[in-house]
Amino acid sequence: TASEDFDNLASMLVALGNAGTSTEGAILELTSRLVGAGTQAGLTEDEIFGLGAALANAGVEAQAGGTAWSKVLRGMNDAAIDGGVTLNEFARIAGMSAQEFATAFKQEPTKAIMAFVAGLGEMQKSGQSTTAVFETLEMTDSRLIASVTALALQTEKTAGAFALAHHEYGSGQAIIEEYSKKAATTANEYETASAVNGSF
Repeated sequence: TASEDFDNLASMLVALGNAGTSTEGAILELTSRLVGAGTQAGLTEDEIFGLGAALANAGVEAQAGGTAWSKVLRGMNDAAIDGGVTLNEFARIAGMSAQEFATAFKQEPTKAIMAFVAGLGEMQKSGQSTTAVFETLEMTDSRLIASVTALALQTEKTAGAFALAHHEYGSGQAIIEEYSKKAATTANEYETASAVNGSF
């Protein structure tokens, strides 16, 4: 139902905000800028939120990150459909064949995204330049490169954001736990205030 969907989204957002270094507001703003391209590329709601959280936690500004990753997602989607040089480059960095990358992106987009991001991260750790990669992909905007590089430098946290979003979207526990904490705090404050007032 719509109510259950809202509860799941709210729970996921709370969990991502609690687990990361960014706020729920920053995650939501980034996610809202990724919805169009993410949906077109076949990402689920939790995967789009996971990507938004990963970017927010990496300190990527919402407008720049949303624009950059929308272009990346569209580029991957087009490459998976059309093939060619771009698909070969995405696949090479991801450590897959062109067919493997195209299939992964169509069936499990986050698997393809994470493989690509991890591949870029390995290049950077080993001191290799990624300039030629972005040129081949026709993604030379400095803000785009910075946004992609930000995730490549923290692949474990990015993978963690995807996993947490997926888990929380299915369980809806975070919102319940958050409510319980607030209710307990409110109850304690009420009891303290009652005790103080009663002593006069």
